[in-house]
Amino acid sequence: MLGISTSWKSTAVTRGAELFAAVRQMDVSCLELEYRIPDIVYAQLRPLLKKSDVRVVSLHNFCPIPPAVKRSMASGDLFLLSSPDHDERAEAVKWTLRTLECANDLEVQAVVLHCGRIEMDHGIQIIQDYFDRGDIETAAAQDFIRTRLQLREEKKAKYLDALRFSLEKIARAADSLHIRIGLENRCGYFELPGPDDFELLFAEFDGAPLYYWHDVGHAGVNEALTLGTQEALLKRYANRLLGIHFHDVDGRRDHLAPGKGTIDFSAIKAHLKEAVIGIMELKPGTADEEVKAGISFMRERGLG
Repeated sequence: MLGISTSWKSTAVTRGAELFAAVRQMDVSCLELEYRIPDIVYAQLRPLLKKSDVRVVSLHNFCPIPPAVKRSMASGDLFLLSSPDHDERAEAVKWTLRTLECANDLEVQAVVLHCGRIEMDHGIQIIQDYFDRGDIETAAAQDFIRTRLQLREEKKAKYLDALRFSLEKIARAADSLHIRIGLENRCGYFELPGPDDFELLFAEFDGAPLYYWHDVGHAGVNEALTLGTQEALLKRYANRLLGIHFHDVDGRRDHLAPGKGTIDFSAIKAHLKEAVIGIMELKPGTADEEVKAGISFMRERGLG
């Protein structure tokens, strides 16, 4: 069944009842709560959800926002699970475990993680500029991309090791709570995990409740930047696919309502099994009418 993330509306409300009412206006019965929901809004929303027929199927870390953090600072990368700094990594794990506890309280079986990044001279703006000028496939652009990818591999080790330390604690807690963890493919090539990193982590944590969470828009942007293809990721991790974030892409702009961009959702459907969680994740401020049109668009293509 098709669900929706609270991402389109959570920054526009100040009370749990407002967010609940906005969700009820949408023709969906499944919901993902994400990292823009303040603690007080979550506390108000929780009893409404528990009494309703709306089924929360996933939480996106960190949810709710840690109490001491300003709402404007909310992010899935608020604390980095990949940080070599012990104190930051400890905070990342601490608040991820709190998300797991909230998931358990709501009887949610999936939590989506951003896993951090490699600190490096990534030159992403240069790559984006090549794309914007229509030069992304030129020799100069491809040479630059190759040097950045090589640098990524050279810098990766300590950040991937830090992520392993974090995931070890998270996986242990998730297993005890019977929660599955979805590691999300990210939009920046310097973020973790990369296409090959998923395989390393799944092999190392074989038997742990760690899975792949596919973000259609992130993969679409990277495909436009010649940094990998949507199909390759879906094929490679089909057996580990827990869930998928649906949104459309226009050039480098993502998190658009389906039908507003160039993503071929029919091609994506061919890779999805019935048990995969499907969540429409749209940018904050997306108009309700666009959300409803996106839901209809997906259903017309058999994705909801």
